[in-house]
Amino acid sequence: MAMARKNILHQRGFSLIELMISMVIGLVVVGAVFAAYLGTSTSSSSSRAVAQMTEDASLAMNVLRSQIAMAGFSAPTGIDGSGKFTKNYTGMAVNGCSSEFADTTVGIDALTCSGAGSDSIAVEFEADARNSVVSSSGAPLDCLGNGITIAGSYYLSYSRFYINGGKLYCRGSGSNTADALIDNIDSMVIQYGVANAATPNQVSYYSRASGMNASEFNLAISARVCLIVKSEREVADTAVQYYDCDGTEQTAPDRRLYKAFTSTITLQNRMGLN
Repeated sequence: MAMARKNILHQRGFSLIELMISMVIGLVVVGAVFAAYLGTSTSSSSSRAVAQMTEDASLAMNVLRSQIAMAGFSAPTGIDGSGKFTKNYTGMAVNGCSSEFADTTVGIDALTCSGAGSDSIAVEFEADARNSVVSSSGAPLDCLGNGITIAGSYYLSYSRFYINGGKLYCRGSGSNTADALIDNIDSMVIQYGVANAATPNQVSYYSRASGMNASEFNLAISARVCLIVKSEREVADTAVQYYDCDGTEQTAPDRRLYKAFTSTITLQNRMGLN
């Protein structure tokens, strides 16, 4: 009888208190695991967003740099009476606005500003196989990959860059329309390094396009380009703070990430020519 009672005692289950304690411990563990998972997921989303922003900024800067750095280039064709090189293209190399261009169909020296939107920039140079991608027929391609029509004895590349609808657009010489190149570019700010006529190889001051005239654009020997790039998706819990191109702290208009990327591009073909 005693042995049977002992077996019964040994076969008893958990008490209600023990079950409640076990459930509480289990819930705490599950909650901790879930919180860690959410934190890892959020961190992973932010990391992917930053990587996407960096890639978009790199692509946009590479496109702008390849064009702006060539501004004013033209291959030498001979030497004049004073011992200076002559060349095919001697027109305006770079022009810009502290807003969008009012009309992108006009020549580089006739561009006017709309007064609205982000900064825009136009560059012109002689295109050839050394500074441009060429088609199977040997014709240089513009910023959109369209063939440039030869003008007289040389090819003239004329590109106009601006921001519209969160995208970097270009209108090149080989097309009558502009097209988007890079997504997620929120805005663009450009400052021009302007030299004095007496020291044309040295930047005297930086200026936005709104404070410059044609003669100052002819003295521009560098362009400091700042792009505000945003994440493709809303990954933040709330609107984040970021610093704009002027170094001023801003609040994002949505839950996307925003970051300023800056690059200074030298206009080598303009240095010492004025």
